[in-house]
Amino acid sequence: MTTSCCQDLQSELSFQQWPGADPAICGDSVWPGQQCLQSTSWDNARASCEAVGARLCSVRDIFRGEVMNTGCGANALLTWTHESCITEEGKAGFMALLGSGGDRGVCLDAFADDAAMRCCADACLENYAYFTGYGCKDPDLRAIRATTRNACEDACTASRECFAYTFNTNDGDCFLKNTCEEFQLEPSDFTGAKVGFPGRDLPQLPGDSEAGSALVGGWTWEDGQVKDHDQASPLNQRNSNVKVIQAAATQ
Repeated sequence: MTTSCCQDLQSELSFQQWPGADPAICGDSVWPGQQCLQSTSWDNARASCEAVGARLCSVRDIFRGEVMNTGCGANALLTWTHESCITEEGKAGFMALLGSGGDRGVCLDAFADDAAMRCCADACLENYAYFTGYGCKDPDLRAIRATTRNACEDACTASRECFAYTFNTNDGDCFLKNTCEEFQLEPSDFTGAKVGFPGRDLPQLPGDSEAGSALVGGWTWEDGQVKDHDQASPLNQRNSNVKVIQAAATQ
């Protein structure tokens, strides 16, 4: 089974993201070649989702309304999740919740055609270069006030136009960027830039890139490029696919 991510499914099958929901999750109930399944078995629902690289949603996804209003009238129907349980009759089952979210759900027999299908997917993972003490001052794609760094990165990851983000650690403000050419020393800023973003090089450290690039974790800055000299260097604790580059602020 090949797993697809939100950006792929959005462009190919028009998977949706509900406004105000977690930008790292998308979902849908119907797409070209797939009809609505309002009363189907768990296995059939799972197979339909996995056929396009998606997954059955989690209890959390549906409970929090991350994929509500994504078609087939499933808001008013019990909707399968991928989380297993034991029914009141002692049979193997899976949890199902109203597609609109908010209810505690019930445990249904896995073989019964008792719930609807609604599929979920996650935002594409990105490799990021991290710079502490530097900020991108280019025009904003979007500004998000009083948030967290993780939420800021999720918003950038979910946007195909976002090349980098700058997070201000003092006030919690997040600024998504399509370019990062005005890269300036700012002690309260934390910047993440996508490695390998089409048409973009990693931000150039201001001033003398050789002198101002105390990098950690096995990375060095050579000829304007980041070099990894230690494949076993610690990676970001939140995502093993994220490469950490921590540039020390210098005067």
